Amino acid sequence: MKKIIISMFLVAVLVIPTSASAAGLSQDQISSILTILQSFGANQSVVNNVAKSLGSTAAQFSTGVAATSASQTLYLSKPTSSFYPSSGGAYGNTLGGAVEFGFTLSNYGNTDFYISKVPGVALLTSTAGSAGYPASGSSTLNYVVANQETYASDTGSAPYSGSYVIPAGVSRTFTYTGQVDNTNGVAGIRAFKIVQINYGTTASNPTGLSIVSGLSALTVTPNLASDSTNVPVLPSVTIQSPNNGDVWQLGNNNIIRWTYPTVLAGQNNVNVYVSLSNGNSTWDIWHTNTGGLSVSLTPNSGGEVSWSLLNFKDIPSGSYKIEISISDRLGVNYHGFSNSFTVINPNTPTATPLPVKPSPITVTLPRTGSIYDNGSLQNIPVSWNGYQGNFDYYRVFLGNTLSTSVLTNRLAPIQISKYSNSFSFKAGDGVKSFLDNLHGQTLSQIQNGYYVQVDAVKVVPDPYDALGRTTEYAVASGKSVVFTITTSPFSSSTTPAIFSITPTSGPVGTTVVVYGTGFNTTRDNVINISDGQLGVSLKMKSTYGNSLSFTMPVTFAAGKTYMISVDNDLLSNIAYFTVTSVAATITQQALPTLKVAFDQTTPLSGIVQPGERGVVFARIKVTAGPQAVNNMNNIQVGSNLSNADTKLKNIRVLLDGSQIGTVSNLIYNGSYYYGWINVSNISIPAYTSRIFTVIGDVDPLAVGSVNLGIAGWNFVAPGASVDQGGSPSYGNLMQINSSGVVASPAPVAQPYITVTSPSGGPYQAGSLLQVNYSAINFGDLKVNFDLVNQYGAVIRNIGTNLNNSGVYTWIPTADLAGTQWKILVSSADRGPSAQAYSPYFTVTPSYVPTSTTACAASSVSGYSVPAKNSGESVGSTKLISILNGTRSTSKTFTCNNGTFTESFETLNITCNSGYTQTGSGCAAVTPSSNSTSLPAPVISSITPTSGPVGTVVTIVGSGFNTTRDNIVNLTDGQRGVSVSVRSTSGNTLPITIPSTFIAGTTYKLSVDNDLVSNIAYFTVSAQSQATAPAETTTIPRSITVTGPLSSYFGPSPAAVTFTSSGVSRVKIEACVNQTSCTTLASSASVTSSNTSWFWSISGTEAFAGSMGEKQVWLKVTDLDSSISAFAPSYIYIIKPTVSPSGSPISERLDKASLFGAVLKAFSFTAN
Repeated sequence: MKKIIISMFLVAVLVIPTSASAAGLSQDQISSILTILQSFGANQSVVNNVAKSLGSTAAQFSTGVAATSASQTLYLSKPTSSFYPSSGGAYGNTLGGAVEFGFTLSNYGNTDFYISKVPGVALLTSTAGSAGYPASGSSTLNYVVANQETYASDTGSAPYSGSYVIPAGVSRTFTYTGQVDNTNGVAGIRAFKIVQINYGTTASNPTGLSIVSGLSALTVTPNLASDSTNVPVLPSVTIQSPNNGDVWQLGNNNIIRWTYPTVLAGQNNVNVYVSLSNGNSTWDIWHTNTGGLSVSLTPNSGGEVSWSLLNFKDIPSGSYKIEISISDRLGVNYHGFSNSFTVINPNTPTATPLPVKPSPITVTLPRTGSIYDNGSLQNIPVSWNGYQGNFDYYRVFLGNTLSTSVLTNRLAPIQISKYSNSFSFKAGDGVKSFLDNLHGQTLSQIQNGYYVQVDAVKVVPDPYDALGRTTEYAVASGKSVVFTITTSPFSSSTTPAIFSITPTSGPVGTTVVVYGTGFNTTRDNVINISDGQLGVSLKMKSTYGNSLSFTMPVTFAAGKTYMISVDNDLLSNIAYFTVTSVAATITQQALPTLKVAFDQTTPLSGIVQPGERGVVFARIKVTAGPQAVNNMNNIQVGSNLSNADTKLKNIRVLLDGSQIGTVSNLIYNGSYYYGWINVSNISIPAYTSRIFTVIGDVDPLAVGSVNLGIAGWNFVAPGASVDQGGSPSYGNLMQINSSGVVASPAPVAQPYITVTSPSGGPYQAGSLLQVNYSAINFGDLKVNFDLVNQYGAVIRNIGTNLNNSGVYTWIPTADLAGTQWKILVSSADRGPSAQAYSPYFTVTPSYVPTSTTACAASSVSGYSVPAKNSGESVGSTKLISILNGTRSTSKTFTCNNGTFTESFETLNITCNSGYTQTGSGCAAVTPSSNSTSLPAPVISSITPTSGPVGTVVTIVGSGFNTTRDNIVNLTDGQRGVSVSVRSTSGNTLPITIPSTFIAGTTYKLSVDNDLVSNIAYFTVSAQSQATAPAETTTIPRSITVTGPLSSYFGPSPAAVTFTSSGVSRVKIEACVNQTSCTTLASSASVTSSNTSWFWSISGTEAFAGSMGEKQVWLKVTDLDSSISAFAPSYIYIIKPTVSPSGSPISERLDKASLFGAVLKAFSFTAN
């Protein structure tokens, strides 16, 4: 091979003209070629001929003793010893100072070589063309002491003074000491290098052979203290980027760009170092000599590096400069500094304000002046314009002017799809906890100063994480205007919300179904469809309030994505539909994608005990792309540590906290240990993440360390594209405690839950749905059940503090139709490990039979319902107003088989100024002589906390009125009733759950005696199938006062008439303005034939106290349940007047008639 290469050089020499040097080969390049020839064992005469052909100006030497083979060649190289100077190192900093450096000579042949102790020729030379500082004077070659041997000979004869031997097959390290000439030249920087070393095969005459090399430049600098008159100025490096005022943020790609000094044009082996400095510290960014890399320059060339700062995640935000240092082949250094620029690191604080570019995110909802009720789980909508930069998802914060807090998982998802620009959460318990924990403010006061912040978040690889996990930071953010959260009674229209649309793409003419909530059923909703420039609006009603269906207009263009929103005076969030061409609907779609990464909750490395059960090794988050992934059929668990098959047993995989499969042990495939788990019915919706948790038991005899995770995924055709970062998702390393010392006492087995159903669905609203779960190590812990939407927010509690039976029965309501849900099962103490989610499931609306016979106009519950045609299901709504206030009652009737039945009733009560709400009406506020100022009522407990409609609930607490009625409000957040109840003891109130309430719904219960109490919860359950026969069913109690309806003189008899159900004895009172009451009958019996009581109004009584000529309301109270009702309107008790002779008695009659004309003839039933 060497002969071939030498022959190639010889051929090259033959064809290179004698003027080759002038054509572009420098003396250094010629020197390098000669060195290569020598390293391959070329004869010295050949080297001399080549040097002459190439135009070398260096002196060549005769061979003396013929060197005809590679065995007669020494090799020169750097030693690894520390005394060897690095390129650019400063030596001899005084004129006339000493220069010392080291090198190694290696004898790879079979002949001993000898080198003179004082070389016969100069070992050092200055750079070509330079004047001054040549190596001259006393020069000595010394053997390294650590490598000292006896000399083969030392003749002492001039000019050699002896020689060193380098035996065959041995390497020797030397030092050279020389003197820098100070007699001529000018002050400046000079570079020196090894040029030639002479050696031979005899100790007495160590000459005849030589090594020619340009190895190793070193720099000699002047003594600035004694020679400061002529200090050279080197050309600098020009840095073009960054510029003054630039702002670079961690994670963004930034370009560092520079140009080289022109003096370096045409050179090769130039090394470049790029660093970052803030004046106090310096960080290396990039350099060329890693792995032997270098840069060869052409005239006017420059360089650039793309840098994202990801390996500098801990540097503080602040002002920085880029420094670039360039070292040429002779060790001369050239420097350059950039202008100052700003680095923003979201992970580190800064002591000084940073220049921040305007936020590209604008939060449009909530709006200025918005008020949300903290006590009614009122929906708080958030919307914003989409961020156009490079990011992965949004996250939402809730804060106020005092502090901020990330919304917990009960209120907000961990992340929101980058393709969404809206979100909503409920005011209520979560917000109250936020207030309690951070501010300690009184919850009965209005809480101003809230805002919502939306961040665009980028996920990047964590350069400091050996497992390849990711980190995240905000690249942009925006805040809403300030709004109010209050616990005061407040009502507003329901904002419509879109949960999903089906399908999300298709050609024009496609029927699109919008699923959500808050859609109008009694008047048109407006559906807006727009591409941002052109659009249409469609009007339609929703049958059940949770879905709308329309057809994509034929005028829409294929290839465009349209925004869809619902407007019913309040605007919903936005969904997206892409119009495709007809041909596109039959082409093959791309495979669904699945991104796999460790979740932030995956356990860190730690210690596990031999025999420990239920160890969580990894939590792995999988995120679907623009298509849902529904075809997963196998998951491969695995470990890449030795003997994992004997260390791990009983491996389980949980999805969102619910177990989906197990494998008893792992097997070895020659590369790692694995086990397959068969799965089915797993759905990962588009742009949605789900968490897989890997759990295993440690064998009692296990030693060493262990890990466990998911090694692979499998899908049925057509498959899916999985991105798991290039490696299996093994968990962090767990060290098995082999010391034999186990912490005392032994760890208590942690409770954990798995939920198997409901799953998939759909389940029909109004029908029984069974929740099946397994709660392990629970002891006497109770169980809670919560309904969670697809965004991770808890919508309602469906079961509280129940015994651990493994089964819970629940009836979903019709308003849940149209989106995905899951059940959160948790211990009553909300322990972090004792909670799990069911798989996702869906609910369909209840079956409502349509009428086969038209419904004729009729009166139902006192309302006039108009006729309906055959096939129509919804009947009518009725609005009623009463004097001195407004009582808006919305009743819905269903036409079924020719008969109208009442479906439900919604009350919205608003009282005019000077009036207060009393039950279902309004009364004037008048100071009462027998009323006292009470503190806000407090509910301590209710018994029971759940039951069917008709259940009598006892409210236990304090601050309840005993002299006038308390108002008990019951609401599910959308509709409700108010009941008037007087407390006999001041600490208990009995109420009956109305028959119109919906099974499976949890209602909030509060007491109002001008101040509002805290909230208790009652869950309406389905009627038990094992209850007593119908004839023993308790009849719900009710009272309806029907008269009197006129004003009366006294004395005269007046009939108090009423109807009742389940009532046997009543108390009858006359009350001024429904507040100050006088007892007329302390106990009156009620039978089926006796539903009236006659009251003889006496003249004395008419003027007693505050009764005379006042508005008086007759009140009837059930003595056994405290249920009461007022007459439908007030009457006047008028003083009988004895008229003077000749006066018309009709004057009083006219006044009576005048007051009587304002009465309304309708009745009110108190339930």
